[in-house]
Amino acid sequence: MAAESNRVTVESERVSAEAARKSAETGRVSEENKRKAAETSRATAETSRSSEENKRKQNEDERKTAEGTRGSNESKRINAETERVEAESQRKSEYAGIVQEMTQATEEATGQIALVKQLTDDANAAKNASVEQTALAKKATDAANTAAGSVNAAKDAATTAAAGANAAKAESEAQTALAKKATDEANAAKNASVTQTGLAKKATDDANAAALAANNAVSGVDAK
Repeated sequence: MAAESNRVTVESERVSAEAARKSAETGRVSEENKRKAAETSRATAETSRSSEENKRKQNEDERKTAEGTRGSNESKRINAETERVEAESQRKSEYAGIVQEMTQATEEATGQIALVKQLTDDANAAKNASVEQTALAKKATDAANTAAGSVNAAKDAATTAAAGANAAKAESEAQTALAKKATDEANAAKNASVTQTGLAKKATDDANAAALAANNAVSGVDAK
C-alpha cells in the first residue's frame, strides 16, 4: 500500500511537473511571439525612419537648389539693374554732348550772322559814300555772300546735330525700356525662387517632424 501511495504521489508530481513544463513552454512561446512582434514593429519603425530621412534629404536638396536658383536670379537682377543704370548714364552723357554741340553750332551761326550783318552794313556804307568805293563795296558784298554761305552751312550742321540728338535720345530710351524689362523679369524670378524656398523649407520641416516621430517609435520599441 505504501509503495502504491508513493507511486501515485510520484505520478501526481510528474503530472504536475509536466503541466508546469507545458505552462512554461506556453509562456515561452508567448514571450517569443511578443519578441517577434516587437522586432517586426522595430523593423517597420526603422523602415519608416529611413524613408522619412530620405525624404528629408531630398527636401534639403530641393531647398538648396531653390536657394541656388534664387541667388542666380538675384545676380541677374543686379546685373540688369547695373546695365540699366549704365545705359541711362550713357544716354544722359550722349544727350548732353549733343546739346553742347548744338549750342556751339548755334553760337557759331549767330557769330556768322553778326559778321554778315557787319559786312553788309560796311558794303552799304561804302556804296553810299562814293561811286569810287564801288569796287570796295563789291568786294565786301562778295565777302558777305561767302559768310552767308558759311551761315547756311552752320545752320545745316545744327539741323543735322538736332536730328542726331533726337535719334540718339530715341535709341537710349529704347535701351532703358529693355533694361527695365530685364529688371522686372529678374524681380519676378526672385519672387518665384523665394516662394520655392519657403515650400522646400516647409517640406523639410514636415520631414524632420516625421523622422522625429519615427525615431520616437523606434525608441519605444527598443524600450519594450
